[in-house]
This record gives sequence, structure tokens and C-alpha cells, in this order.
Amino acid sequence: AALKAKAIYQALYTRYTNAPDSLSFLESPLAIIAEDSGLCIPALNGEPGIYSARYARYRHFSHTTQNSDDSENLQCLIEQIKPFAPTSAFFVAHIAFIFIKSLPLPPLAQCEVQHCEGVLYGEVISEIRGDKGFGYDPIFVPDIANPLKKTLAEFEVSAKNAISHRKQALSSCIKMLFPTLN
Repeated sequence: AALKAKAIYQALYTRYTNAPDSLSFLESPLAIIAEDSGLCIPALNGEPGIYSARYARYRHFSHTTQNSDDSENLQCLIEQIKPFAPTSAFFVAHIAFIFIKSLPLPPLAQCEVQHCEGVLYGEVISEIRGDKGFGYDPIFVPDIANPLKKTLAEFEVSAKNAISHRKQALSSCIKMLFPTLN
């Protein structure tokens, strides 16, 4: 997430310094926000982790930045966890942002990157259940707000969003950016 935020900021800064009129619409304060998330399974040494979107390619030794599709990733992970399932796991969402209080834009080296994180704990199972989610949702059973032990793919969208790791991270980010709203 920090790499993404820095890359976006650097591109904006380069354009701002080379062609300031092209960004005359910029106003301060300004926030550059980027997010990255993944599923971590301690029994697999934290995998898929940062490789969540391209896990099948990663596991098959194709260390490419190109993503695998959800179905490939899900099947690959099920193969990996079968000996351990059910086993503990957690989703992590990490938000990095650069907040600029006033213009002109400073060089990236003078900017501070802030970080927020959200975590959703649960376990992964080796059978697919549900059709409302995406990614690893059909095998992830969250610990909270889940007396029936549903997978995230069996949750209603509003219920999933209420406990989401992304919601937690974004709520934390909003509190940091807008402390007077708390």
C-alpha cells in the first residue's frame, strides 16, 4: 500500500512540477490513499499474504506480478490447506496515505506516509460454501458476528461489510484524516 501511495504521489508531483497548469484544479488539503489486502494463514507461514491476488501463479513458481483469477487462487489454496483445515486465518487490509496540508506539493522525500490497518480473524475450511462473495470468501469463516459458522460468501453483503477488514482500516484512516468527526 505504501509503494502504491508513493508511486501515485510521485507521478502527481512530477506532473505538478513539469506542467503545473494541468493540475490547476488541485486544492489542499490533499490525501493520496492506497490500499492492499490479503489473507494470512499461520499454518502456511502467512501465505498467501501479499501474494493473495496471484497466489496460484506464486505457488506454481511463476513469480509474476500478473494476478491469477479467483477460481485458480481458491483451488490452489484449498490444495495447500487440506492437511490443516480447518485452521486459523485472518484477512488484513492495510491503507497507506500521504496527507498534504497545503500547496505547493513538496517532494516525496518531505512527505510522511501514514498507515492504518484492519484485521478480520477466523478460520479457513477446505470446502467451498456460498456464492455471495469473491476471492477467498467461500472458505473463510469469520470469528465475529457468526454464530452459524457461515463463510463470508454465505453472509449478506451488508453483514459482511459491517465486519470487514477493509471497513476497519478505512474507519481508522477516516479518524486520522478527520479527527473532528470522531
